[in-house]
Amino acid sequence: MKKHCCRILFGLTVCAMLGLLVSAAARAVPHYSVAYVSRLSVPDSVSHDLNDLGQVLLWDSPAHDSFIWKDGVMTDLGHLGGEWTRAKAINNSGQVVGGSRTSGGHRNGFLWEDGVMTDLGMLGRSFNRVPREINNSGQVVGESGSRGFIWEDGNMIDLNDLVLEDCPVDIREAYDNNNLGQVLEGV
Repeated sequence: MKKHCCRILFGLTVCAMLGLLVSAAARAVPHYSVAYVSRLSVPDSVSHDLNDLGQVLLWDSPAHDSFIWKDGVMTDLGHLGGEWTRAKAINNSGQVVGGSRTSGGHRNGFLWEDGVMTDLGMLGRSFNRVPREINNSGQVVGESGSRGFIWEDGNMIDLNDLVLEDCPVDIREAYDNNNLGQVLEGV
């Protein structure tokens, strides 16, 4: 009887483990969908990024304009006063970062939100500001005059100012950030 109970217990354990594995495998099956972004309205467009809401960033190379595409609707992001805009990243709140020419001819970084494009400013006297990424908290990272930066709540901070004094690192660019506030930088 003892051996029979052990076999039943072993059998139930194996069945339970198989059930967990099958359940985990069923949950792990990815679900994909494909959306066709019509090139009729922007024939020479290049897609740059996509968020979890299905918003796609497009850049029209001949016209140097950037758009958000969602369910067949194109939204023009506008400019900072100059001739071109190039969006680089979009977060799950629909905030967009990229670069745009100003009326003075400078290439400035921008944050676009709810139809408003905001100039991110610069570090020192740099003339080349390139935001690379934005996380879901609205923290922007990139490069300004060969210095890596993080921009948050209207303030651009040189990432080198956050490095310990005894650490011999020169952060020249920030490439990516995540929703934990961690930054991937280039030294």
